[in-house]
Amino acid sequence: MTISTSSTTFNVFKTNSGSPEQEFVFEKKTPIVAPKDSLGNTNGCNPFTVDLTNKVALVMRGNCSFIEKAVFAQDAGAKGIVVYNNVGGSLEAPLVDETVKIPITIISKDDGENIADVASQGPTFVSASKDVYATFTNDKGGLMAEFSAFGPTPELDMGVSVSAPGAFIWSTYPRKMGNYITMSGTSMATPYVSGAAALLKQARPDMSVSEIRSMLTNTAKPVEDPASKLKASPYQSGGGLLDIYNAVKSRVQIDPPVLAINDTQYAPFTGVVHRISKDDIRWAIRTLKIKNTDKTKGLRISMDHAPASSVTMFNTTGMIIDSILNVDNDAAVLVDTEASAKNTMPRVFSLDSNQYIAPGMTALVTVTIASPLGLDDNRWFYGGYLNFTMQWSGESTKSNYVVPYAGFKGEFNKVPILAPKSSGFPAIVNSDGDFIKDVSKLK
Repeated sequence: MTISTSSTTFNVFKTNSGSPEQEFVFEKKTPIVAPKDSLGNTNGCNPFTVDLTNKVALVMRGNCSFIEKAVFAQDAGAKGIVVYNNVGGSLEAPLVDETVKIPITIISKDDGENIADVASQGPTFVSASKDVYATFTNDKGGLMAEFSAFGPTPELDMGVSVSAPGAFIWSTYPRKMGNYITMSGTSMATPYVSGAAALLKQARPDMSVSEIRSMLTNTAKPVEDPASKLKASPYQSGGGLLDIYNAVKSRVQIDPPVLAINDTQYAPFTGVVHRISKDDIRWAIRTLKIKNTDKTKGLRISMDHAPASSVTMFNTTGMIIDSILNVDNDAAVLVDTEASAKNTMPRVFSLDSNQYIAPGMTALVTVTIASPLGLDDNRWFYGGYLNFTMQWSGESTKSNYVVPYAGFKGEFNKVPILAPKSSGFPAIVNSDGDFIKDVSKLK
C-alpha cells in the first residue's frame, strides 16, 4: 500500500486482508489516522470516541484480538483498519470472523510507527490498488520462519527432513479474489518439496520414497541461526534448505540419512584419541554407510562438524515453558565466547572419516558424538551437522553433503510431562475454572 502526504510518498508492505471477502483495496486516496480509544490507548482495544467515518484507522497490535480492534473501528465508522506490529518479526494475515465487515491488514512495527508519526503532523492518505505491485526486501529471507514446525518426535527422532521457502511467497490465487497473493505457511513450502521430489523421481525413476527423502536431506544446505550465529537446529530445519540440483546430480547414498541420538552412554569418554573430560559425560556412537554410486570413478571423502544451536523448552526446574530459548540469557546457551562455545556445543570425533571409496563400493564411517559438557541434564536438546566433502577421481570440483544429528542431553523418559501433584493438576474444572472435586456428581 502507498502512504502519501502533501510532501512525501512511500510504499509499505502489508499482509493480505484477514477476511477474503473484504479485500484491503482503496483505489482512491483515503485518509488514515492513528486515533486513541476511549481510554487514551493506541491499541484500539476500547470503543473510539472520535468519528472515523470514511477513514482508515491505524492501531497497534496487542492487548486484545484483531476482531475486537476491527469491530471497535467499524463501529466508529472506519472504512478499514491497519494494525502495526508491536514487536519485530514476521507478519501474518490476521484471522477474523464474519463480525468484521471492513478490511484489516498488518504492517511492521517500524512502518506503523512511521505512519503514526507522519499522521500526527498533518493529513495523511492511504491507497492500495489491486493491480499495482511493489517489490520489498525480505530481511528474513534464507532463515527459518518463526512459525516453522519445531521439535523431535516422542521417540526423539527428527520430525523434519528438509526445509523449503514458505514465508512471503508470491503465489497464484482464485481469479475472483485477485489472481495473485502473498502467502506463508506449509501451503507454500509443500509445493517446493513435492515439485523437487517429482523432478528427482523423473531423473531417477527407480528411487523409492525413502531414498528420495534421504537424498533431499543429505544434499540440502544447513540454515544459519542469527540468534546464535550457529546453524539452525536440525529439529527445526532438518538437513537444511532443499537443493534440487545437488540432489539430481548426487553420486552418493548415505544410510542412515540422519542420526537420532535417543540413547546415550554415560561414562568416561573412551574409544577415541581425543579425551575431552575426566568426568562421566554423555556420548553416543553411530555408524554411517556411504556408497559411491559412480561405477567408474573412485571417491575421496573427508568430514568436519558444524554444531547447531542448543535449544530448550524447559526452565531450570525442568517444567515446560511457553517459548523456545536459544539466546543469551539465564535459561539459554552462551555462544559468543570461546569458553562458552567449548562447553555448550556438542563435539564429534571420528577415526575413519577421511578415506577412499572405490567405484560402486560402500565404506563405513563411525562417529562418536559427545553431548555439550556445560548444559544441565534433562533440559537441553542439542544437534549439528556432519559435513562431508566429496571429490571424485580426475575431477577438480568438490561436492558437499550433510548428515544432521540431534539428541537430548539427559534421560528423556524422566522429564516431567504433567505438572507435579502439589500443583493440583491434572484436574477437572468447570467453565469458570473452579476445581470439581467430586466427579461423581457430573452428568
